[in-house]
Amino acid sequence: MPITLDQIVEETREMPAEVVAELIDRIMVARHGGIEPSVAESWKTEIDRRIAEIESGKVKGVPLEESLARARKIAGQLETWDRRRACLHFNFFTFYTGDFSQL
Repeated sequence: MPITLDQIVEETREMPAEVVAELIDRIMVARHGGIEPSVAESWKTEIDRRIAEIESGKVKGVPLEESLARARKIAGQLETWDRRRACLHFNFFTFYTGDFSQL
């Protein structure tokens, strides 16, 4: 009998966060393909630039709770399907960039 989505979710509750992140990454790659090397390099450059701006004091980061509050507000305005897609895109974007400030 195939494993259900509820069983998968329950299994992930017992896994360390980094293992769940790896699982999400593998699912995204399996479903959507890997990130093109040129795109990955562009994101790395952008991430390095943003980190340098924060470390130099040129810009101020947005606290996690504030970013999550913004995300919740946006998600609350969406239909259920769109909310799920928005969460998936948010998680995917954040996982690869570590940047919560765009919400």
